[in-house]
Amino acid sequence: MTAPTTSEQHPNPVLASVVELARAAAQQEAGDEPIGPHTGVLAEDEASVTHLFEASHPGYDGWRWAVTIATTTGSDDPVTISEVVLLPGPESLVAPDWVPWGERVRAGDLGVGDLMPTTPDDARLAPGYLESEDPAVEEVALEVGLGRVRVLSRF
Repeated sequence: MTAPTTSEQHPNPVLASVVELARAAAQQEAGDEPIGPHTGVLAEDEASVTHLFEASHPGYDGWRWAVTIATTTGSDDPVTISEVVLLPGPESLVAPDWVPWGERVRAGDLGVGDLMPTTPDDARLAPGYLESEDPAVEEVALEVGLGRVRVLSRF
């Protein structure tokens, strides 16, 4: 069975033909889980290709085993397995993009007594290294090593 090429670049024919070597590498990585059918070949460059196999791992619907095989430029050189990974396919269920907590929190997410960190540009806070107008306070603070990164501002 000849697998469809899924890349603009034509794969190296020697590397594209070693499907069973790629399957064996994927099976070794998958352990007891069966490896699905060969679904394609991606040409990485003139000396390497990636073979794709359907994964039947529970919870990974649409994911594929990707086995990258490489050789040196000579045609008589042996092929080697570069890596074997489980990758999401086009229809795979994947986690959504990460959103910072400041953009995720909605009304009702916080209760009484819950505290949230302030934003870096909060006008109510000033850098702790700013001096006060009282020299006695400054002398004592420096002497005992007190100081905070951010303190309440005059605002």
